[in-house]
Amino acid sequence: MPRAAGVAAVWLAAYCGIVFAGLLLLLWRAADVAADRLLFLTVSAASNVGLAHDPVSIVGPGLYTLCAVMLAGRVAPVFVLWWMARTTDDADLAVA
Repeated sequence: MPRAAGVAAVWLAAYCGIVFAGLLLLLWRAADVAADRLLFLTVSAASNVGLAHDPVSIVGPGLYTLCAVMLAGRVAPVFVLWWMARTTDDADLAVA
């Protein structure tokens, strides 16, 4: 298996971990919101796609959790790309 495929598998596992941890925290912090809505908001926040069919009504600790998931969704891919660029000598890398 090429190294780039291994790095992509690590990124997929990290993304799923971010979504799972964010969902668990939101289920704890915003227990009054339906679980499917929280899953939708968590995936949207981790992916930074801005999908929301109505305004976000979560306040307080749940909103801080969503902000942390958004930050992790933006920072983690940069670290994965940096890791790949530092450790892979023979692969073509996407450079923006």
